[in-house]
Amino acid sequence: MNNHRTFETPRYIQRGKFFDKIVSFLSTFSSNSFKIDDVIKWDYMGAAEFEHGALGKSFSRMKEIMHDEYEIIHTGLINNEGYECIVFCKKDQEKETKEAILNLAVNEYRLKEYSYFNEYFSKNNVTDYYKNINFWWDIVNDYMFWFDENDNTLTMNRTF
Repeated sequence: MNNHRTFETPRYIQRGKFFDKIVSFLSTFSSNSFKIDDVIKWDYMGAAEFEHGALGKSFSRMKEIMHDEYEIIHTGLINNEGYECIVFCKKDQEKETKEAILNLAVNEYRLKEYSYFNEYFSKNNVTDYYKNINFWWDIVNDYMFWFDENDNTLTMNRTF
């Protein structure tokens, strides 16, 4: 099955947060791999587009080609707390994905639901809610991104 889709302007970004103390929690597992729901607490998005199996459909598309066509990349984008944004994306869409991340950092896109990603780069945050979010997933373009803090990248490596 051909899983190559044209990269679209981001519109549906699922928010989430790594569970606190996830590395110590995962060290209790005997397996070297975990389900994504074991490491991420999903934020309620409040829109039908995120319901009815949307995450599962995106993950199924990713899993089908994950080991051959995906990679973890460093964006060079550093948030206000000094952590770099890391992306798990298709190798052949690295350029488009990095560009999308940079645009999300300056709130360039009109998303279905607010991502709070740009709040990590703002000097004048209106709310502290963004601190409840440290993981994002574009469920149309099938890439995920997070900040490299608390061994989050190591955790994600073990998830995939």
